[in-house]
Amino acid sequence: MNGIVGSRMDIDGTRPSQTAPGLDTYPQQSDGAKVRKRPLSIKVIFGCLILLILIVALLLIAFPLSAYAYYQINGLIVPGVSLGGLDLGGMTWLEAKNGLEVVYPTDMEIFVTDGTRNWSGNASEFGVGWDSEAMAHEALNVAHGKDFSSELSEMVECLIHGRGLEPISYFNIEAARMALLKWEPTVNIPARDAELKIKDGEVEVIPSETGLVLDVEATLSLLSEMPEAVIETGEIRLVVRSQEPEIPDVSSIRAQAEEILKSSIGVQAYDPVENETYEWDVSREVIGTWLEIQKTEFGYELFLQDHEIEDYAGELSSSLGGDQYLELVEVIGAIRSAMDGTIGDSLRVYHHPTTYLVKPGDTLLEIGWELGFPFWMIMDANPYLYSSPLEYGQELVIPSRDSLMPLPVIPNKRIVISITDQRLRAYQDGEELWDFIISTGIDDSPTQPGVFQVRTHELNAYASVWDLYMPHFMGVYEAWPEFMNGIHGLPMLSSGRRLWANVLGRPASYGCIILTLEDAEMLYNWAEDGVVVEILR
Repeated sequence: MNGIVGSRMDIDGTRPSQTAPGLDTYPQQSDGAKVRKRPLSIKVIFGCLILLILIVALLLIAFPLSAYAYYQINGLIVPGVSLGGLDLGGMTWLEAKNGLEVVYPTDMEIFVTDGTRNWSGNASEFGVGWDSEAMAHEALNVAHGKDFSSELSEMVECLIHGRGLEPISYFNIEAARMALLKWEPTVNIPARDAELKIKDGEVEVIPSETGLVLDVEATLSLLSEMPEAVIETGEIRLVVRSQEPEIPDVSSIRAQAEEILKSSIGVQAYDPVENETYEWDVSREVIGTWLEIQKTEFGYELFLQDHEIEDYAGELSSSLGGDQYLELVEVIGAIRSAMDGTIGDSLRVYHHPTTYLVKPGDTLLEIGWELGFPFWMIMDANPYLYSSPLEYGQELVIPSRDSLMPLPVIPNKRIVISITDQRLRAYQDGEELWDFIISTGIDDSPTQPGVFQVRTHELNAYASVWDLYMPHFMGVYEAWPEFMNGIHGLPMLSSGRRLWANVLGRPASYGCIILTLEDAEMLYNWAEDGVVVEILR
């Protein structure tokens, strides 16, 4: 055996060739025929497979871990996270925020509507918009801020399946409240009360209108429930409520105004000096300017504007001209009475004081005779005349002719005396009632011309200066202070002798107007105090 251990001989006596350990091969024959290799052992194959598996496992573990570490350390959004079609994987929070602001702009124009009216506004103005910061935080929170296993698991899930996030909106209720308060003047339509106007004597009614009011709290409640709907639809719907007018109807006040406007109002004035009557018919147009419609807590009320009536009264007074005028208070009272349906007495035309320039040769008696004033009244109006004579060109104040008629005037009766004709005529309602023959004052004691009135009645007056009794005496004017001239019947001396019965028809008295006893009695009973007595020269 030559000490060779483990060698063997093939059957044919040849020695097998050596091969690598563990490999079974078949020797190649010398004649060039192929030698069959021996198959690998199961153990070798299994070992290689295990090794491969370990390598793959290490790679599978190392890659996620390294990716996990990369995204965590750098604060990046993990892959697979997207929002609104924007892939946010690998972005920082700021990059994601900026990218999302492009897709979801924070400042967007919207329609503001109340259902019938539309305006243009801005979503941010109402405290509504896309919250790009919150969305970027939401994206960054995926696989961040949790324990290791949860973060790794979530990251792997995003890598495999992806993670689509929903957009996030914001709503600032205080900003919305301020915006709505600012929009109130634009949205609100104030309710309009029914109105009444009077123009050119006609009543014009303006009907009421229901208003609209922005309901701030209801709109805020609606926004709070669905703020995202505003930015999704681009529309914010305002809640408005109707506002009813305080005065929906003015039919009653209209009826009152119409009643007044159709009233027949006339103003009548009588000038006792000139014996003239003035009449004015007030038109609807003028009456309309007097009416004022005021809004009160009870609705509209109709008032007369005194200042307008005063203006009208002033116009009437000015239209008279000369020294004539009307008392405004009396005119207003007459108008108010007429509007109430009351027919009042005629207004009285008054007269302002006048002036007189002294002419050469004038005396106070002549001036008084000419102007119809007892001379002493002119002296009272010009006190310096008691100590100074008249001078040519001197201006005298002449009292108002109303001072000769201090009593209320009886407008429908008038006594006219003619010194020239020596006649007395009595008129009632413009018609001559009597024509009496009379006697007036003699030249040394003449009867004063002028316009006076019956001021007193004495059944049988006594004149001590002449020791005369004057039956049915009616005082007319003061020839001088406290000495009254008047109208009476034939006088009688205290001795019982009747005077001047045979001289009627020519001047005979000391200034009074003398009638027969019968005529004097009739006139006395007919002419009450206030009847105008006009004495003509």
